[in-house]
Amino acid sequence: MAEGKMYKFFAYDDYKPNQNKLISLEEINSHFGIEFEGIQEGEVVNAKFKSAEIIKKELSKMNFEQ
Repeated sequence: MAEGKMYKFFAYDDYKPNQNKLISLEEINSHFGIEFEGIQEGEVVNAKFKSAEIIKKELSKMNFEQ
């Protein structure tokens, strides 16, 4: 049994003219994954990436190939 909150970060490329949809940036999205915070099977579980501030700090540490 679990009780708490799920967190998921989604990153997409910048919109470009004549582009009909945004493209998901899977390398970044997989780094953050899906996280849970709460009580799971009697254990306290804490999510690492649960605020914009924390996510921005983590993004600034990541190296992206241009």
